[in-house]
Amino acid sequence: MPPVGWADVATKQDVALLQHDLLLVKQELLQELTLRDQRVDTRLERGFRQIMVTMTTLLVAAFFATVLAAVLR
Repeated sequence: MPPVGWADVATKQDVALLQHDLLLVKQELLQELTLRDQRVDTRLERGFRQIMVTMTTLLVAAFFATVLAAVLR
């Protein structure tokens, strides 16, 4: 062993406390990642919905313009 005192040696209890602390940090990180994932999903869903509304509007307008052009011919 290196030249240190017994106060510098980790005990099983120290390791158990560290393991518990790491588990808490892991849970916090998972919660944060889950929230970020939900936010990204929400933003993507809004964006796709907006694209669908825009595309539908353009397609309907193009359809009516085509019908009007055919009728006025």
